[in-house]
Amino acid sequence: MKKIYGLAALMLCILIVLSGCGKSEKKTEESKNKSITTSESYIDKLKIDKKNLTYTKVIPEYTFDVSNVTELSKHATHVFIGRVDSIDGCSTTVGSGEFSPVPEEYGKISVIKSIKGEIKNKSIKYARPGGVISVAEYEKYAPEEAAKNEEENRKASGKENFDKNRSFYEMRHDGDIKIEIGKIYLFFAMYNKETGYYFIFGDQYGSRKISGMSGDDKKAFIKSLDKDELKLRDNDTGKNESLKNFIEKYFS
Repeated sequence: MKKIYGLAALMLCILIVLSGCGKSEKKTEESKNKSITTSESYIDKLKIDKKNLTYTKVIPEYTFDVSNVTELSKHATHVFIGRVDSIDGCSTTVGSGEFSPVPEEYGKISVIKSIKGEIKNKSIKYARPGGVISVAEYEKYAPEEAAKNEEENRKASGKENFDKNRSFYEMRHDGDIKIEIGKIYLFFAMYNKETGYYFIFGDQYGSRKISGMSGDDKKAFIKSLDKDELKLRDNDTGKNESLKNFIEKYFS
């Protein structure tokens, strides 16, 4: 998979901004999504004590302007509309098979419509930067020197009895959104033949929520798209635009 930001640069750009986690975001339209939600997120199952969670804001250094749709599409092997069926876990190696300083959430997506690149399978495996991971799991494949430095820092701060299995990191790209199970998005991704994963990139520009229909009925969804009934969210402004017009503008 083609690198879109440097490993060393990312390591330097990881800034720990606070410890603990805030109040969980309220679930919206919960009843509307019950029929299409296949499972709870892995985070719900972890039952983390907030005092054992360290939040990390990551400033990624992309080699191109991810806010530019043309540039984003140029670097994507696939652009598609899909429904998030699961968020199964978080790993530092799942997407590329190599260690990533920013762990990646992974799960399954049902593909509703391919816009760029052919996707034959109805359900695909995805990986996306950001997530929650135990310190033990994070350091499992980390460079030896990095893990050693962290161990020394903990000892220096008097944390000799630090439990790596019960302590967690939450890392998120600055400005990015959290995708939700059961929701439909326009995704920009790069396919990795070695791992079989679609790596969703571009942060808030590469994952844009679509509203107007649930996506349960694929044919009905496509009809709604053709009738210009579906809206695409701009994550920077919070406003919606025509999904049909967006596709015609950039992919016709």
